[in-house]
Amino acid sequence: MSEAGAARSERADVVVIGGGLAGLATAAFLAEGGVEVLLLEARSALFDGASGRGAGLVTAGLIDAPHRLVGGLGEAQTAEVLRFSQENAALLDAAGVLDRTGVVHAAIGERESAVMAESVAVAERLGLPCELWEAARVNEALGGSGFGPGRFVPGDGHLDAAALRERLTARAVAAGARIETGSRVSGVSDAGEVQVVGSAGERVVASEMVVIAAGAGAAAAAPWFGDKVYPVRGQLIEVLAERGAAGWSIGWRAQMGYLYGGSSAAGGLLLGGARWATPHLEVGETDDTRISEAVDEKLRGVLARRFPRLVRAPGPDRRAGIMAFTCDGLPFVGGIPGQPRMLACLGFNARGFSLALRAARAVADAVLTGEAEGLPDCLRPGRMAV
Repeated sequence: MSEAGAARSERADVVVIGGGLAGLATAAFLAEGGVEVLLLEARSALFDGASGRGAGLVTAGLIDAPHRLVGGLGEAQTAEVLRFSQENAALLDAAGVLDRTGVVHAAIGERESAVMAESVAVAERLGLPCELWEAARVNEALGGSGFGPGRFVPGDGHLDAAALRERLTARAVAAGARIETGSRVSGVSDAGEVQVVGSAGERVVASEMVVIAAGAGAAAAAPWFGDKVYPVRGQLIEVLAERGAAGWSIGWRAQMGYLYGGSSAAGGLLLGGARWATPHLEVGETDDTRISEAVDEKLRGVLARRFPRLVRAPGPDRRAGIMAFTCDGLPFVGGIPGQPRMLACLGFNARGFSLALRAARAVADAVLTGEAEGLPDCLRPGRMAV
């Protein structure tokens, strides 16, 4: 089916594979730049994968705290990643979807508590405004119990994924992009020919350039991703509660990022994470219709221990999404080594809303101008060729 309503073509300047946040944003930016774009999404609707099933948190940087990022990337690259994510937030501001209520990165246990002040100091040194909160303030703000000190980032926030999908889709279609759902890509040739399987059968779409934004399914289109991108199932529960209930008025992350929460678009309370409940951390899982009972049990336990006043709320709804993780924990943004007609925009390791819009802008710029200005070198796929 074609959401744009235009006649289908067997040629496009650029084919974008994947209709999540990164793919849809890339298609919109390219179409607005005058490029003939065809977006192909295997599912029956856009944003039906991890993009539309998460908590909508928008936070600066990567999942690791600033002091840990510096240990892995060095100060210069960490500063670049923080800047890149802040530019992503500015694009969300421009789209009118980001609610900058702030996010508190809270400690659970002595290990996290001991390094919280260091994390705040490193963030401030690198230009990320944040505050060190004592444990009492963290628990009061979250309406919770048992949290340690936290790093509060006032520029962080959350968004409504459905609202963002609608606005990006409208922009893409208004600029002339063609969008097809229910169209699975089975392969891409070196010449830019995209093999598509849909309701009308198989066909080949010729293109000058292909942008792969298919997340964990990227290897089906380009074998280069086979040993570099892998699926991880993330899981959440949503507890219905009255608006204004204590807690969750701001987003939060804890336990080295393995737990997170915030308010849902329907006014409920979202709690996600706890992948550590299964021995394989949900790595390799590709079925987002299945709920892990082990993860669900741990999430309910967190709700009971950390938010005891909400335990009597109606039983939680459950959801899961398949995230795309990479072998080194960094996204792939830009040209793929040895593939002059292919660019990547994927592998955000559960940080799509924090990075993908700016990444899509960088990929669109690479197509339109030949250079992805402002893209940190550590995010470029070429790092794998070093």
